[in-house]
Amino acid sequence: DQQGGHLVRWLTASPVNVITIAAPELVAPELGASERALAQLFARARASAPTLLIIDELDTIGRTRGRDQSSEQSGERLLGALLQELDGMASLQAGDAPPITVLGVCATTSSLDSALVRPGRLAYQVRVTYPNLESVTQVLQTRLSRWPDTLSVIPAAAKALVDHRATMADVVSLVHSAAMDAMRAHQTVVTEPMVHAALHRMYNGKKY
Repeated sequence: DQQGGHLVRWLTASPVNVITIAAPELVAPELGASERALAQLFARARASAPTLLIIDELDTIGRTRGRDQSSEQSGERLLGALLQELDGMASLQAGDAPPITVLGVCATTSSLDSALVRPGRLAYQVRVTYPNLESVTQVLQTRLSRWPDTLSVIPAAAKALVDHRATMADVVSLVHSAAMDAMRAHQTVVTEPMVHAALHRMYNGKKY
């Protein structure tokens, strides 16, 4: 929602060190290696505090306990280690230690273990939706404003991006791709055909 988007933008714009990792990167086949990787991640966050630690695909390591079918129960051990790290971080925050904020990202929270999202751990849930037509149009207008020839393509480009559930990163990527076409053509302006070509590549030639 809009409030969630404002919160994420505020967090990422704050003067803090940002560490990002995809949760599957922590998973290793060797016994105990995943827990060590997680411990090193949080140690790095503490060393660089104030820190925003972003864990993408959190649901791969934070799933409800009882679903781990492996004989070593490696998934549940890693979840237990994550809970311990979050509890330890909460203890540090109670003192004068520099703040550490953990932001977990996942497609849905329904599969997360209830212990992970209780107060004192990952207590707040923010739903960030895909940008709507108005916001995509505004970003395209801002990004393309220096090239008047492209303004006529904005409505079609914005609709195509929204229809394909594009993120804001996709919107910026589209403009960057068109600008790279201009650079390769030794031109100083982005033209309407360049925007169309960038859309064509983005959607693998599908009609938009």
